[in-house]
Amino acid sequence: MKYFILFFSFLFSANIYAQDCTIVDFTMETGVWADEISWNVTDEFGNVVYESSIDYVNYTITTETTCIADGCYTINMFDTFGDGWNGAILTANWDNGGIDFELPQGEWGQGALPINTNDSCVVVGGNEIYGCTDPGASNYNPFATIDDGSCYYFNDSIPGCTDPAALNYNPWATIDDGSCEYAIECDEGQVPADLYVCVFSGGQDIGFEIVDEFGNVVYSQMGYDDFEIDFIDLCLEEGVCYTATLSNLAGPFGWYNGYYWINTGNIQISTGTLADGQETMSFDFSVDGTCGDILGCMDTGAINYNPAATIDDGSCYYPAENDLCEDAVSLVPNSVIVVDNTGAYQNEDIWGECWSFGSGEGEQTSVWYSFTTPDEEDFRIIIEALGDGTWTLTDTQFGLFEECGGEMIACDGNSGEGLLSKFDFECGMLEPNTEYLLIVDGYYGDAGTCLLSYTVTSECEDPVYGCTDPEALNYNPNASVDDGSCYYSPDSCLSNSVLVSFVAGSWAYEVSFEIVGNGAVVLSSDGINFENGGQYFFTGCAEDGCYTLNMYDSFGDGWNGGEIYLSVNNEFIAEGITIDSGDFGSYTFGINDPDCENGTEIYGCTDPDAWNYNPLATIDDGSCYYDTTNYDCMAMFELVSIDQENDIVYLANTSITTGNAEFIWDFGDGNFSYEEWPTHQYAEAGTYIVCLTVYDALNCISTYCDSVTYDPDGFTDGGVLDGFSGGNTGWWINVIEPGATGVEDYTEFEEFTVF
Repeated sequence: MKYFILFFSFLFSANIYAQDCTIVDFTMETGVWADEISWNVTDEFGNVVYESSIDYVNYTITTETTCIADGCYTINMFDTFGDGWNGAILTANWDNGGIDFELPQGEWGQGALPINTNDSCVVVGGNEIYGCTDPGASNYNPFATIDDGSCYYFNDSIPGCTDPAALNYNPWATIDDGSCEYAIECDEGQVPADLYVCVFSGGQDIGFEIVDEFGNVVYSQMGYDDFEIDFIDLCLEEGVCYTATLSNLAGPFGWYNGYYWINTGNIQISTGTLADGQETMSFDFSVDGTCGDILGCMDTGAINYNPAATIDDGSCYYPAENDLCEDAVSLVPNSVIVVDNTGAYQNEDIWGECWSFGSGEGEQTSVWYSFTTPDEEDFRIIIEALGDGTWTLTDTQFGLFEECGGEMIACDGNSGEGLLSKFDFECGMLEPNTEYLLIVDGYYGDAGTCLLSYTVTSECEDPVYGCTDPEALNYNPNASVDDGSCYYSPDSCLSNSVLVSFVAGSWAYEVSFEIVGNGAVVLSSDGINFENGGQYFFTGCAEDGCYTLNMYDSFGDGWNGGEIYLSVNNEFIAEGITIDSGDFGSYTFGINDPDCENGTEIYGCTDPDAWNYNPLATIDDGSCYYDTTNYDCMAMFELVSIDQENDIVYLANTSITTGNAEFIWDFGDGNFSYEEWPTHQYAEAGTYIVCLTVYDALNCISTYCDSVTYDPDGFTDGGVLDGFSGGNTGWWINVIEPGATGVEDYTEFEEFTVF
């Protein structure tokens, strides 16, 4: 049932009597969005005599006590969002009385608080009092200063609900107009639930429907009024799964920040919104938890990753690339947090076995991260730099501090060995619930990026990973953690068992392979995302015959150290099979088939004019490449236009390639992009060397660089080009396709200067 709640303030005259103060308990019972709530108490002159300082939390009950002199006061209620208190109730209790206060809607409301006084109390806060100003009316208000049209008279026919048992009973109504609304009564096996729908702008586009698992429609409405807030009573059955479908009737535009929630008692069983860019989305829920979606962050790289989440609710947040000793990341036991660091630079003045972090040039070119240790005593923290696969730092250096710019308490001591840094703080080495600062830098002359990994574990000793199943062929009796590597002899093989052991190198995710023969696939790595350095096992059954191991690399640069070890019937027949370069390779072997070699197919380049011609190849695999003089490969970009109003410089990527090209943009400030037409924002003034590197499958590599200077007193402050927005808040480079329309050509500007 839908009903609308109004908040009324009753305004009367007031007198305050001087007495000893009365103890007043203010109890707040919150619903959702409790962090929007605040309130205070003012006297008849508008002076604040008490103000709550509590940061309220959803679905909690908190009490605060103060002593207030007897008399008339005003409760002032505030909501930062402007949609009321969403069901929260504030109760004021003292020895001789008590009053409840609610704010059903809006961002502000008031109520009278008479403490141990028989006088009528005026709500203080405004000079205008609305009401009926006609002394002849039944509801005449002698304090009203503005007539609001509410006057009614004894002989009037007043329509309304005349049933005292109804929720909207009107004691002044003389004619029942059929509008009475009653509390919903649920059948046996059903649970009463509250549905709250909050709509902002674009209400005509909003659609919302709830159906049960049998297809019965529980609630449905297509189109709302702008800024409509609805409370609907529902009866939901236990053990039944429900689906809430949110839609935008006009297209993929979301709910314009509107939302809904469903509560049973004080428990929220479903809530959600339709994000911008979405046209429809569904959420499953139930009263008793027998089914339902779990909303949360599904990005494993986020700080608040929720492995149990089934729907990403857009709540992910991430550690900063360089937090400059602010916004510390809270480390959680038994978790891993990875920071994508795109801003670690070389330190040009400081180096050595354990160098003086935090002084001179090092403080300017290094990258700072802050983190807070868990509350628990027994935890182990491992911090390490990992290769990110781009311009990886080959020689990182770590320093740890207890305060920003303070004395260093730990250093990894790397000094030119070409090693990535690692801290391993055993249980008890770092204080619990303490903030630490970590600095990441490159050894002298080294520049690049890395991934920064925090691992928090309660295992105070190094775990031993391996196969823990004694029945497996590779059982490791020393293993304490099963890593899923167990493999077994195929019991169902009527002829031959085949085992492939793959040891991954770097860029392992590019690798895939399969064994085919006798018109069938014996085994395949399809669907496996290999991790660098991991070991994987695959088993299958094969009849006697001739087989081919096909190996693929999605990037086309070989397996980067990855190797396959092949055994048949528990005997190795080949070791170290790999692709040295290119995107394909094959290995043919026979099982009890002496004629297999005669049928071996060798993949490769069959063109004698190609650089990589293979005279033994029987099948051309398309890998041929030729003398680079036979084609052009050139990296190039050029200035196209400038957006004066928004401080955007447009560049065109005019590179010449043969197709299937890869692009690397180095913006000169430690940031990179692998897009063909990227967008990048600079944060500070200065000169930047922008470089574009292009390479393709024909072994062509070309790099073009040019300098760009950001002058805060030049075009971004209107010094050269009239109309630029100016300021030192940054400027943009936007790379576009050659010949793209919609931007103004820079040659049309007078006094244009290339910076």
